[in-house]
Amino acid sequence: MKKYILFVILFISIIEFKAQDYHFSQFHSSPLTLNPAMTGFMLGKYRVGANYRNQWGSIKSKYETYSGAYDMNFMKCKWKRDYFGAGIVFAGDKAGDLALRTTHFGFSFAYAKGFGSRVKHSIALGFQGNFYQRGINLSKAIYPDNIDESASINNSFTMLDMGAGILWHAQLGDRFNMYAGLSLAHINQPKNSFLDDKNSKLSMKYSASAGALVELGNKWNLLPSVLFQKQGKSMQGIVGSYVQFIIGDDLFSETAVAIGAWGRFSKPVADAFIVGARADIKNVLIGLTYDINVSDLKNASSGRGAFEGSVQYIIPANCQKKGKGLICPKF
Repeated sequence: MKKYILFVILFISIIEFKAQDYHFSQFHSSPLTLNPAMTGFMLGKYRVGANYRNQWGSIKSKYETYSGAYDMNFMKCKWKRDYFGAGIVFAGDKAGDLALRTTHFGFSFAYAKGFGSRVKHSIALGFQGNFYQRGINLSKAIYPDNIDESASINNSFTMLDMGAGILWHAQLGDRFNMYAGLSLAHINQPKNSFLDDKNSKLSMKYSASAGALVELGNKWNLLPSVLFQKQGKSMQGIVGSYVQFIIGDDLFSETAVAIGAWGRFSKPVADAFIVGARADIKNVLIGLTYDINVSDLKNASSGRGAFEGSVQYIIPANCQKKGKGLICPKF
């Protein structure tokens, strides 16, 4: 019965075009799916990252999301604080018995301009072009009463869309570094339907995010982060922080460990409590989180939420090792 309830909810949502984008609880570890203006925004020159999410482990059907990304910046050493960023991102999502799958491939570009002397800050603009393919396995479909089985339902369709974003980054003194950004996805609102319905459009998604590095001393840091998103009638917010302990004091090769907690809310009911841990091992960042489901859906999911893992590898630029330019910490 639990499985059937989730199945029907999913089927109605995808056929009636209410499906929303995939998401990660570790949004701060997936910058190119968060805001194209974050392309090239890093403590380094090159970045390779991957994310994996497995949701509702009590349900035999798979609910999995994964992504991989590569980005880099140009001219940061020559221009000191200005730079161009370019990157690519790939993601896939699979949900339920219908094998509702989404494949996403995108290109991101950004330009950042630095300002200030006493207080160093920068503003970046980013753009992203995306290709999406969505498909379902209709051979396993159970049609709810309000869906006509004779209707023409396609098992896949493709979309091309665009996104844009803006990012502000500031180095406010020696112990405080922060960013805040706004982004808009699906600007052109492409067709989003398995039916032959040209009027069904993918809703634009509005995202606002921020993060900071607050140094509490020589060994302790706070890494707060916040996200708010709205797409169609759906809204969600995530807020929380890591507490980080530094092992060593070399900015570009330090080792650190952190634990953290976040709350996720939706309209504005509590949805999940997220706990996590992170390890920074020189230029490698590894993050693990678990979503504890606290919404009404916990009765169907047996209280299980989602496990999520991420890894990033960042190669520093030579000029940053010498202390030039605007420092972008590993948020």
